Amino acid sequence: MLEHLFSWDAESLVREIFRILQSGGVLRIVVPSLHYCVKLYDPEDPSAMLQGIFECSRSGAKNRHQWMYTERSLCDLLSRNGYVHVRAWEYKEGRCEDVALIDNRPENSIYIEGEKPATLVV
Repeated sequence: MLEHLFSWDAESLVREIFRILQSGGVLRIVVPSLHYCVKLYDPEDPSAMLQGIFECSRSGAKNRHQWMYTERSLCDLLSRNGYVHVRAWEYKEGRCEDVALIDNRPENSIYIEGEKPATLVV
């Protein structure tokens, strides 16, 4: 759901999750891939790309995307907010428990995990 937040609100959410996450805990974020949507671009009919980026159908206006991510931009978001061992994973792979049960949408998503350091040096 991170893509449904403005970038500044997403950053605040990632910071808050970091604050309450147990030391050594893993955050897994799955969002639609901006790269996937851009590849849909057709200059004769850009509607598929725009629909993927904005999720802007009339029936889904409340679900409109406010921001999109690449693997790198999402890894950067986690890293600059204190997460370590940040990396992209494949569909249904990763360190997060029950990853095989929670992942969906393999065709258009990116999967990123980051860990809260076990010990924080202040």
